[in-house]
Amino acid sequence: MSLFPAQTYAAELPPERVPLGQAACPKCEVRPIKLAGVRSWLCLHCYATECRELARQAGRGQKYAAAIVAGPECPVCGGSEVDANGRLWWCRPCELVQRVRD
Repeated sequence: MSLFPAQTYAAELPPERVPLGQAACPKCEVRPIKLAGVRSWLCLHCYATECRELARQAGRGQKYAAAIVAGPECPVCGGSEVDANGRLWWCRPCELVQRVRD
């Protein structure tokens, strides 16, 4: 599978206007974009990294952060057969589905 060159797509763009699974992630330039991060669309690995950092920052400020399920591995079964379409994240083996965007 050949990816389009990495280009930054604003996080505010709806999934219909982003080449999900076709364009390379602007952070790692290796994996395809799947979910909207804070500023831009990211691959599952970079999305999970960004969310962990946001949770750490919220913890230091004694504020609550939303639980993050979406990532490169399923937190329930530990499987790596996961995918996302910009609005939903899912795990194939255990059939867990999580909404990540309205």
